[in-house]
Amino acid sequence: MANKSFLIGSVIVGIFIFAAIFAEFITPNDPAEADLSRSLKPPGEGFLLGTDVLGRDVFTRLIYGARISFLIAFATVGIALIVGIPLGLLCGYRMGVFDSIVMRVVDIMLSFPGFMLAVVIAFSLGPSLTTLIIAIGIYSTPLFIRLVRASTLSIKEEEYVMGARAIGETDFNIIFRYILPNCIAPVIVQSTLRMGVSILTAAGLGFIGLGVQPPTPEWGLMISEARIYIREAPHLILFPGLALTLLVLGFNLMGDGLNDILNPRIKKI
Repeated sequence: MANKSFLIGSVIVGIFIFAAIFAEFITPNDPAEADLSRSLKPPGEGFLLGTDVLGRDVFTRLIYGARISFLIAFATVGIALIVGIPLGLLCGYRMGVFDSIVMRVVDIMLSFPGFMLAVVIAFSLGPSLTTLIIAIGIYSTPLFIRLVRASTLSIKEEEYVMGARAIGETDFNIIFRYILPNCIAPVIVQSTLRMGVSILTAAGLGFIGLGVQPPTPEWGLMISEARIYIREAPHLILFPGLALTLLVLGFNLMGDGLNDILNPRIKKI
């Protein structure tokens, strides 16, 4: 029987991916097109989800905002994987001085709240989409370093790895043929969960003005721009907030389901 969490999460994420890819076919409107004559229209009056203070179609901006969210999610997790996997493998396999230095840096980075670390990086580099991706990617990297290092420390003591070392296999072959494939399952699970965290962090940075800048449609920025109209036009906050909640929930359900599927030792009670 298919894992229910993974199935539900995949459907939610799949719907958002479909909308992001085919945005031009789903809605004919321009997400940046402003028309003050239709400012703050409620849902249903010619626009499915209403309009914002500049008369822009909220539904269109939500659909195009999904593209930004997926770009941020995949790019930030990609950065964390590209840096975190090699460092985690080397630290766990080699140990020694290099491991000590890297892990002290990781400990320092993890001692700060993740969002605050992202705020500091984004503030230092200046607000933009590129800065946002770099900031979230940097603060996500230590998690993958520790995860891969812990898996490597365990796997390298397995009999098949010791046997490979005994018959003269090179360290490169041992790491990439025997250790890395067995580290992939927890990395996949954590990557899925981290995408949800990245999207939520990006929205938080966008809300305080350190993320994507106007007029780019981004959910956190949309919520920030709408907060002063919460009484007269609550739909401006409701729909971006709902989209953000659903997508993050989808990634979390996928991660939980993948954990059950890829870890056979877990038994449901």
